[in-house]
Amino acid sequence: LSTLAARKLGSRSKERERERETAWKRRRRQRRAPCASPAPADSSPRGWSSSSSPRTTTSSTAPRDLGEGKNAHLKALENAGERLRLFKADVLDYGSVAAAIAGCDGVFHVASPVTSGRPTNPEVDIIATAVTGTLNVLRASHEAKVKRVVVVSSVVAVFNNPNWPTGEPFNEDSWSDEETCRKNEEWYPYYLSNTLAEREAFEYAAKTGMDIVTICPALIIGPLMQPTVPTSIEVFFHIIKGG
Repeated sequence: LSTLAARKLGSRSKERERERETAWKRRRRQRRAPCASPAPADSSPRGWSSSSSPRTTTSSTAPRDLGEGKNAHLKALENAGERLRLFKADVLDYGSVAAAIAGCDGVFHVASPVTSGRPTNPEVDIIATAVTGTLNVLRASHEAKVKRVVVVSSVVAVFNNPNWPTGEPFNEDSWSDEETCRKNEEWYPYYLSNTLAEREAFEYAAKTGMDIVTICPALIIGPLMQPTVPTSIEVFFHIIKGG
């Protein structure tokens, strides 16, 4: 009996190993790391992002605040009156996320907390919020039978890898190392929040079979849709001004 049990245990271990290998290969195909040159305007994004007006499909977006001042630029988009729906949602509130996603064919998850300062409790305010929020979006998408979810991660989930060969361009196989991330006292919450949230996304995909793609862009520069300046652009301005 002990020999039979050991064989069964070994068989299950091999099955789990095959499942992990399959999930790993699928993750390699689905992760979009930064590329050397921008993709053409009519192709799928690989580390580059673009914005467009909702022309032929109905789009739903879930800002945290439905106030006119923060969302006027969205309502000004072409055909927004007929094709854009706004939902007030909080990624930590599963019910509000599910309500926004219901009826959608595809979901872009672009919400992630970021700060250039030092939050009081970064493990909760930044890291746990990013991971829990991502899982809420994926759960709601799975229940709504969404065809594909695109999770916008970041290049910070790629380049903090001390084991990557020197001089070798980063690709989808590189993951930031947690210990290395924590050495940057100011930015480690953002580094880790993206890295851990993206890992959780692929774990969820492996368990459920969901079609999940992640994009890991670096700095995105171009005309702004919103009236405010993103934190990453503020950092860029600080650098080019000699800061």
